[in-house]
Amino acid sequence: MKKILNEWQEFLTEQKIDLVLPREKEIILKADQEGHERGLVIKFTREGGYDVYYWYGSPDEPMAAELKADGKTVGDAVERVYLGFHPELEDKDE
Repeated sequence: MKKILNEWQEFLTEQKIDLVLPREKEIILKADQEGHERGLVIKFTREGGYDVYYWYGSPDEPMAAELKADGKTVGDAVERVYLGFHPELEDKDE
């Protein structure tokens, strides 16, 4: 079992992957910053997209934040974001 885990870790490192997201489970990410408790919560959805929100203080509650898309502000108090998937990949995900 240890060999399998080591080989999996080597594969992820070679692919420059830091974390594998399971479907339908919220993953809490915390920023590496002293003095501030903040980060992101992300969930890889059943449909193949991602639900994301920014938190500050507690990951239990979304905090409004600026949202930029392609370098342009599209909202200045957005609490939740959905990032869709590529429709042409639908058959490959199933």
